[in-house]
Amino acid sequence: MSPRNLLATGFGDWLKAASPRSKVISLSYKDRAAILMGGKGPDAAFWYDRKSGRMTSSSFYMATLPDWARRFDGGVWRSQHLPNLWNRLRADSVYTRFGPDDMAGEHPWQGKRTFPHAIEPGKEIGLLFSTPWGNDFLLDFARAAIRGEQLGKRGPVDLLCISLSTTDNIGGDFGPDSHEMIDNLLRLDLALGGFLSDLDTTFGREGYMLALTGDHGVMPLPEYAVAYRREIARRLDNSQDVERVLKQVDSTFRKELGITDRIIKRGMINYAALGATGTSPRLVEQRLREKLLTVDGVSDVYFRSELLDPSTAPRPYLDLYRHSYLEGRSPDYLIRDCEYCLSGTESTGTSHGSPYEYDTRVPLVFLGTGKPAQSVERVVHPVDLVATIARLYGIPVPAGIDGVPLQEVVEK
Repeated sequence: MSPRNLLATGFGDWLKAASPRSKVISLSYKDRAAILMGGKGPDAAFWYDRKSGRMTSSSFYMATLPDWARRFDGGVWRSQHLPNLWNRLRADSVYTRFGPDDMAGEHPWQGKRTFPHAIEPGKEIGLLFSTPWGNDFLLDFARAAIRGEQLGKRGPVDLLCISLSTTDNIGGDFGPDSHEMIDNLLRLDLALGGFLSDLDTTFGREGYMLALTGDHGVMPLPEYAVAYRREIARRLDNSQDVERVLKQVDSTFRKELGITDRIIKRGMINYAALGATGTSPRLVEQRLREKLLTVDGVSDVYFRSELLDPSTAPRPYLDLYRHSYLEGRSPDYLIRDCEYCLSGTESTGTSHGSPYEYDTRVPLVFLGTGKPAQSVERVVHPVDLVATIARLYGIPVPAGIDGVPLQEVVEK
């Protein structure tokens, strides 16, 4: 596990370039989150080992874990902090105003969808990060990192990145409106409050800055969206119909062109074969789009040529797909399914990854900037976070980054 496939530098890299004595520590439940947040050259990245139940790393970062990380024993932590029953923290009325505890579409926890949820002996390692206590685990490991690495105590500015992935897991299983998610957020609020209180004690309220955001939202359970939001929502598996269309269009073109090489596959167009026959790629793309749009649930198709060409006529969500596209790594075309259509074969749970607001709208919070409290309602982007922090700390940034400093935060 390493950042070998990471193409861009991150804030931690910029910080260390400007201040070589600064430390950059990154941690998460997920290896990919810890690695990508840390950038190309952090001092350390840690993630949860789902086999041992301990935090781990890889030889890219270190030969052995530091003493403070080895002393943080996941088994001891779970025995001291993880209960054998997950129940609601507050009165039922706090939760029921959002809907019932038992909602169709929720992924069953050991066969049931309602509180309480038993955390069976012997299964704690696997269940920890399906409960709010996964956040507590990571925040306690972060406390150990602060002490063990003497973060913020050595003179230079240090960076600590924490990814609290429990919210993602619970949201995917039960949906964002579930009693489980509400309880998770109530407990996360308390956990963050305790963590910030400890930072206040250690560094003073003016001695640190915190930025908080999310990497994505989540689609409501289709069953909940229909019953309580009156949305036209559904679970959708159109993969077989899409594959049928791809084979039909591919077969038609091969017969017309008299070639045996397959031209069209899922996400791929054989542009080299088309070029050898002198066939216009745009003609193939046009006919493929027309056929795919006949498939139930398909709202649009975006081709590589359109995404790479800045003169492409604007249409809904084109820019979002363009920002998500990387030549050489992305498919030759991307299919957008309908809004409130949850693609896949699963009959429970939910997911993310669409361009719609429920997946793309996230909060962005700054604390400790010296500014009075305010709430800003305008469109900004998560990539603005690092540009803003860099401006606040006078850290040079590479040319061409997407983020911009947020004036409400950086202006004196």
